Amino acid sequence: MAEQRRLKVIVVCATGIATSTMVMSKLKDLFARHQIPATLHKARTSEARSASSGADLVVSTTQIPWQLDVPVVRAHSLLTGLGEAKTIEEIVSTARALLEKPEGRGE
Repeated sequence: MAEQRRLKVIVVCATGIATSTMVMSKLKDLFARHQIPATLHKARTSEARSASSGADLVVSTTQIPWQLDVPVVRAHSLLTGLGEAKTIEEIVSTARALLEKPEGRGE
């Protein structure tokens, strides 16, 4: 039986330090609870385009000024708590849909 694929998730914030670390912690717990295999990486907004190359999903606390080739979920609500349930639902449903794709990233 083939090993289950892990999603590569890029967590983006303005500096790639503080808020992305907080969101990464929440995402680790979220993915574990929902049994979604994922590897998480941090990046600054200015690195989002290059960091998303080869990624499956980008979760960002800031507006990304470019169109990316992977799904992007705005996750500021994971910091504020306002609308957090909707964001969590979007992250989980997007991640599950990506895992169901037969060829992964569509490369």
